[in-house]
Amino acid sequence: MLFRQRLKHVCFAVVFISLTSIVFANDQAVLPSVDTLVGMTLSDLAKFDGKDGRKAYVAVDSIIYEVTNVKAWKNGQHNGNKAGTDVTAKISKAPHSKKPLKKLNKVGKLIPEPTSDNTSIDTVKN
Repeated sequence: MLFRQRLKHVCFAVVFISLTSIVFANDQAVLPSVDTLVGMTLSDLAKFDGKDGRKAYVAVDSIIYEVTNVKAWKNGQHNGNKAGTDVTAKISKAPHSKKPLKKLNKVGKLIPEPTSDNTSIDTVKN
């Protein structure tokens, strides 16, 4: 019985640590750097539109932020802007500018869509 309780605590700790992106070093929280964020293309980002229970993400200056629980982004929309998109150009014109971003979790970084290379070994002739 004691073994099962300890196992539950260990499993909980492992899951909790893996789900959090904050690492503690010398008793201070260290937020993830941009280099450790997950890369997402615009196509990937579009899936996080905040509708039908999906999470809501927006990109600003190539950083992707979660706005799922932000009241102003209810149902994935805020003042004509839609979750799942890059709002960099629009946020600079907003009265609040980029200030609200400081309170949001960074969940990824925007990367270019992969390009298709149509050249294959079979088509190359000497």
